[in-house]
Amino acid sequence: YLKEILDFGFVVAGTTLDFVIRACSRLVDLHEERLIHGILIKYGFEFDQLIGGALIEFYYDCEAIADAKK
Repeated sequence: YLKEILDFGFVVAGTTLDFVIRACSRLVDLHEERLIHGILIKYGFEFDQLIGGALIEFYYDCEAIADAKK
């Protein structure tokens, strides 16, 4: 639903996106996280430090170290 929320123009805080990433990390679903990561890039959140840290932790938890380095 994240994409739909952003498509409708809602303003989403970095802390909200951090929560979404960390919630997904509990599922350890690498495919889903890559989709979310793509959405975050599309909407310009890739340089947010809070979000970047959450993504690195997620990829590390999924043992996707190469993705974490990107």
